[in-house]
Amino acid sequence: MTPVVLAFAGRIASGKSTISQDVAEALCWPWVSFGDYVRVEARRRGLGESRATLQQVGDELIAAGWESFCHAVLMHGNWHPGQPLIIDGIRHVEALQMLKDLVAPQRVLLVFIDVPDPVRAARLETRGVTMDEQQQRDRHASEAQVQTMLPVLADRILDSTRPVADLTLDITHWVEQCVREKPV
Repeated sequence: MTPVVLAFAGRIASGKSTISQDVAEALCWPWVSFGDYVRVEARRRGLGESRATLQQVGDELIAAGWESFCHAVLMHGNWHPGQPLIIDGIRHVEALQMLKDLVAPQRVLLVFIDVPDPVRAARLETRGVTMDEQQQRDRHASEAQVQTMLPVLADRILDSTRPVADLTLDITHWVEQCVREKPV
């Protein structure tokens, strides 16, 4: 079997972190998150963890270069060549492409977690996020490709209104089938 790197993308409150962590547990694969890495970096810099601060730190990491940012995330997940990995929080096409370059010849498979707007709004409301705050977050540059380009590039798109256990089962069966296939 050829190990793969399984990447997850989706809008804020799509359920991608919950689902990706469940898949990692089911497959017994390590899990790492771009968002968690950015939080660690913000703490290292002595900054808070507000959405605005995290977006600013993320922007600075991007400005320093996709290769160093993506490499740091892989190292944060203790990834070594030839090992499988689950990566949560793909927000940019450039991150996806750089990950593909960094882990080659392993494949990177992208799962896009879709969520209907009313469900997403309700999830954000339970987190105390107002509609204005939600719209402001959606306008940030880090969200632009999540809504437009990443769904087109996804190897699999799933509806997060389904139960997490069902989604996890679907993904794990799909991944097991993919790792049995010869790399493309």
